[in-house]
Amino acid sequence: MRGFMSRLWLGNHFLSALLRFLLVAIPISGCVTIAEHAKPGSLPLFDAHTHLNHDMTAEMLIKWMDQAGVKRMALMPRYYGDDGKGTDEQAAGYVRRYPERFIAFIAGQRSGLWRPSAWTTEDAPDIRGEEGWLLISGHRFLTEAESKLRSGKYSGLGEFIIHHYGYNRLVPTTDQSVSGDLELPVDTPLMFKIVDLAARYDMPVVIHAEAEPQTREQMRRLLDRSPKTRIIWEHNCGRESAVQIADFLKTYPNLTCGLGQMAVPMINPYGYGTGWPAGRSKHITVVQYNDGRINRKMRALFEAFPDRFIIGTDIAHPFQYSRYGDMIDAFRRLLSQLKPETARKIGYENAERLFMRTQK
Repeated sequence: MRGFMSRLWLGNHFLSALLRFLLVAIPISGCVTIAEHAKPGSLPLFDAHTHLNHDMTAEMLIKWMDQAGVKRMALMPRYYGDDGKGTDEQAAGYVRRYPERFIAFIAGQRSGLWRPSAWTTEDAPDIRGEEGWLLISGHRFLTEAESKLRSGKYSGLGEFIIHHYGYNRLVPTTDQSVSGDLELPVDTPLMFKIVDLAARYDMPVVIHAEAEPQTREQMRRLLDRSPKTRIIWEHNCGRESAVQIADFLKTYPNLTCGLGQMAVPMINPYGYGTGWPAGRSKHITVVQYNDGRINRKMRALFEAFPDRFIIGTDIAHPFQYSRYGDMIDAFRRLLSQLKPETARKIGYENAERLFMRTQK
């Protein structure tokens, strides 16, 4: 029996390895290939949503970009004390050294901003966390952010995590003691101050907010009161339906939909674009299927509003570092199914227009 089981295991192991090889080496029948107008030689890309951790050197990022045909990258630091520990100064330093390759954001991902009181209570104080690090208050964040905006080194604020489905227990390098779930109101005193500050300096604000019914209406109220602020609602406007997104885009000319991680790598698919977490919400609409095909309603949406979408890989954790090229290829497959002029706008030109006018 032991010999039989051993042979069975070896056979299954061989078949599994063979299958992985075939999936990599042979195009899957019926799957989308990259069109000429979306290949690196024809379409340089602007990765408008990538996070910055302490262990991500500028040279490592440039290597990823060069291999994938990415011309420019937006850096949104993650201050979190797990696998993050990036800083605004780190991002600005990369821009200083490589101004043609990077733009820097003032980070919204800070431990103190996970506290509901930071958003809903006027002038909530700084406090110390269990590990001794400072949980920054909204007041301190605003003071520091304005000082940094005056420096001219930054091109936006965010990403601010407002309504988020946590995945910490699936990613070993994050804080395993918490789920990572977060549901804050969008239309809060602190968010109003952030978008007003951004408007004064003509900077875009990036927001992560799943478009559940209550959150969707809060986003509407934020946009109603902030017509002068350029707001980027990430993950295809909260992974909303094409009908709802079209309504928002028609109503709010200052709104852009970020497509951060909404493309789906065909080999070992992962990310927000897959519809994760399956079964948890009814609002989630995919943009691209696992075989590379674009959702036809989303394709019609992109063609109807070609100036209102930008792409981004949303690389945030060490396990994703090796998948950078896979995510870019997935975006190239998505863009392959759009008109060349639409692909050019969404892949590069829209982000260039949004961000580069702010850089000194």
